[in-house]
Amino acid sequence: IDVSKIALNVLGITTDENVNIDFADQNAPLGPVKFPPTISFVSQFQPDETTLLPEGGTISKDVAVFKATINDPENDQIRLEIELRRPAEWNGNFLDNATLTSEFSPSNSTITIARYGLINDDYHWQYRARDSQGYVSEWKEFQTPGNIDFTIVIPQCPLQTAQSEML
Repeated sequence: IDVSKIALNVLGITTDENVNIDFADQNAPLGPVKFPPTISFVSQFQPDETTLLPEGGTISKDVAVFKATINDPENDQIRLEIELRRPAEWNGNFLDNATLTSEFSPSNSTITIARYGLINDDYHWQYRARDSQGYVSEWKEFQTPGNIDFTIVIPQCPLQTAQSEML
């Protein structure tokens, strides 16, 4: 709000310029301060859900598994949100939109999400946590930003290879 020199003079304040006063967001929720959920462990796994997949690793099936342990300071229900992309999409950029979302679970849970139907290509992903009140953590890219997190290479069966060579 711009406050004029006259209004300030009425208040006993003298100035030669307009003064800007910022008021608190009138639409902000009232009550105690809430904190977003935190993620204490996050990783990617082979389809068996137990073998860790190192960054840049290769999967020979059409499924990747993601796990994270999430805690909410207020013990609200929490869920994991992942944005999985191929670097060939959107010039390698993330859109900050979840492409995979878990169900809500109790705070301090380890959440698993499996993504089936992946095609032969490179992939990278980012993640965040959301609590049942709508508070979210910041998006964070898995391990080293800007590189390939895993590659899907599904071997062709010999019959497919022989048929394609005949064409």
